[in-house]
Amino acid sequence: GADDYVTKPFSVAEVVARVNAAVRRSKRFETSEADYTFDDFTLDVKGQVLRKGGEQLELSQKEFLMLKLFLENEGKVLSRQEILAKVWGFDYYGTDRTVDNFINKLRQKIEPDINAPSHILTMRGSGYKFLR
Repeated sequence: GADDYVTKPFSVAEVVARVNAAVRRSKRFETSEADYTFDDFTLDVKGQVLRKGGEQLELSQKEFLMLKLFLENEGKVLSRQEILAKVWGFDYYGTDRTVDNFINKLRQKIEPDINAPSHILTMRGSGYKFLR
């Protein structure tokens, strides 16, 4: 199906930019099939579920994608804009506070102490960093 369109008249630069954006969006879905583990958690990439011990935890699609992004970039600071681009897509027009809301939801599910996060750390003025 159609992912984007260009109205006439258009510039070559605009077409190139839109093609590059489409390529970036498609790369969001190139995934490793390996599972990730931390503490008692296992993120089953193929099944798109999170388990603690043997119990399956409910994650929304965005929470799953965000956690996977953090695990793929462990120790690296990810800005809100980078998270938005990789989880919601480059064409997302909402506020970057959306990321903060989803971080809070994710922390409630994986952090031993929500008041002293040990996995998803806030890097003031920069973004967030994940540590196992």
